Amino acid sequence: MIVDAAIERYLLSLAPERSRIQRTIENDPPAAIVGPLEGHFLYLLAKINDSRRILEIGTATGYSTLWLARALPPDDGHIVTIERDPGRAATARANFVSAGYGERIEVREGDAFAVLPPLEDRFDFIFVDILRNLSRAEEAPQLYEICLSLLQPAGLLVADNVLVDAQVIMPNPAPRVQGILEWNRRVAGEMEATILPLRDGIAIGRKTNY
Repeated sequence: MIVDAAIERYLLSLAPERSRIQRTIENDPPAAIVGPLEGHFLYLLAKINDSRRILEIGTATGYSTLWLARALPPDDGHIVTIERDPGRAATARANFVSAGYGERIEVREGDAFAVLPPLEDRFDFIFVDILRNLSRAEEAPQLYEICLSLLQPAGLLVADNVLVDAQVIMPNPAPRVQGILEWNRRVAGEMEATILPLRDGIAIGRKTNY
């Protein structure tokens, strides 16, 4: 995380209330989670964009998914979220049911590169939270192309961890960082976009090539 810890604590004091399930995940996370500040930011982006069809790539146990679910209209909207770990996928499903979203969130298990291509839906909002977990330089650009093909015109493509603990400005970056550098370049050059230094960096792009 590249945000100053004292600033983080101050901002957390202003964060909105989270659900019981979200609090539980915060207190015992399965892995690094986006946290309440970024979670609320994702909620606002999806809400402002009036997102009704949301795709998430990298569920873990569903923390960020629950923030996105809060942005859905009361009587409309659906989320598809992808998780390759069966144990985490099962925990996420249970969390969604407990939070009252069991009918509105669909968990698909498997590797993103296998699950994504057959999807026929087009989405208003895509959140990518697996960039840090990719290992080869070519994977992030490949994922970008797939996501762009699944995004509705004027839809938002949002990715977490795009600054990779500031490794994006280091010499001789590792292959996965090279891939993220290319992701950032493509988003900045091909979409209406910005990258914010929120936690580990979040890239936001709006699709304009209709």
